[in-house]
Amino acid sequence: MRLILPVLLSLGVFGTAIATVFEKNDNGTKAVCYNPFVSIGDRCLFIEPQTEGSWYQMLEFCNLVNGDLLKLDDANLLTDIVEYITYQIGVSRDYWIGGSDQNHEGLWLWTDGTIMRTGVPLWYHCSSISQQPDGGSSENCAVLRWDSYYHVNDESCYSTRSVICESRVH
Repeated sequence: MRLILPVLLSLGVFGTAIATVFEKNDNGTKAVCYNPFVSIGDRCLFIEPQTEGSWYQMLEFCNLVNGDLLKLDDANLLTDIVEYITYQIGVSRDYWIGGSDQNHEGLWLWTDGTIMRTGVPLWYHCSSISQQPDGGSSENCAVLRWDSYYHVNDESCYSTRSVICESRVH
């Protein structure tokens, strides 16, 4: 049995309908997404390895496609993202996501203002006594680094990285 539940539909920047629609079938619920977003886990994400910029530039890029920088708040979603990058994209890049502590050092927030939890399982655990985030006031933005197995690291917001956007329309 297949059931499609439209949630909300709006006209995006490129004239494409952008929304998250959930399709329920015998295997569970899956997000049905519209270009440029694809269904990864239960979210509509746009992983763009070819476009790079600072955290601020990539925030604006996501806004242009009616999205926001990814809110990565679930280890299962991280697994789904890593599998998608590995098997669908196949390019080793670092990706900006929507967390930062730029307003108050040590207080990590998502772009929607909610608290971003630090520590395992999402943040990279270094092999020494150091644990991410470890950059102090010089590294205030969250990035998924390919050399850290796509775990979250803190980095200068002005570094040039690729981006993962999440559809703003759920």
